[in-house]
Amino acid sequence: MEYTFLLKRGEFDRIENLVELKIETLIDFSEIAWETLKKGITEWVDTTEEGNALWHGSVGDLNIGDMANYEAFKDSNLLRILEEMGIEKISARSIDFIQVKEFDEVLVNEEDLTDNGETFP
Repeated sequence: MEYTFLLKRGEFDRIENLVELKIETLIDFSEIAWETLKKGITEWVDTTEEGNALWHGSVGDLNIGDMANYEAFKDSNLLRILEEMGIEKISARSIDFIQVKEFDEVLVNEEDLTDNGETFP
């Protein structure tokens, strides 16, 4: 199974940061995959110097932004731990943007179309 999680920082209509996290796993339910990811990161923090350093560097507030910025999902120890737990592949990327637009916004300026006799309500 492949799951994509979008993790945002912000309130209401304002989004300050957005990270796309993709997980490929044998786990067939996204909430279990998410909890497995947290369990794996916890083990990585508890048992490796890299994980422990990132945990302390975040002052106990290790989140997806820290993981993406540090490129933690490229750490061989973390990847090994996650693989042992059933997460086969994982990636995270920060998405830079200027403005969030509505999904259903029409992308055609109807008034600029050559008149073909069609009108839409």
